[in-house]
Amino acid sequence: MTPTLMFANQQHGQAEAALDLWIRAFPNSALGWINRWEEGAGQETPGTVMQAEAVIAGVPVRVMDSAFPHEFGFSPAHSYTVECDSAEEVDHAWTVLAEGGQVLMELGEYPFSERFGWCADRFGVNWQISVRMNLERDTVEAAADPA
Repeated sequence: MTPTLMFANQQHGQAEAALDLWIRAFPNSALGWINRWEEGAGQETPGTVMQAEAVIAGVPVRVMDSAFPHEFGFSPAHSYTVECDSAEEVDHAWTVLAEGGQVLMELGEYPFSERFGWCADRFGVNWQISVRMNLERDTVEAAADPA
């Protein structure tokens, strides 16, 4: 399963810039591949991203630009949660992601994390950044075959 983000409406044409920002924000990130829209692709803008994939903080993420008008965009109801190894990593990611964006929860200490912040980056994508928690977690074994 690969999360995929569509850059439409005001975000159209910004998918590649978003990948560049996220790669700068997190270690263990790199661009994988990009396919671009070409001339004659209907209302699509030549050179914008048809589909691209990068590894962001160790996780594959796909993006695409869509010139077609959509009645939706990004929302805090969906966010990426990234647990960093240190407060310094959190601070670096926060500085990169929050610049030009919107702070939803200030970077600071909370009962659930010694260093946490929640922001929407300048593209409207939402990020919850924290120091890796050392909590014991209940685990549930998933059946390989649900039938």
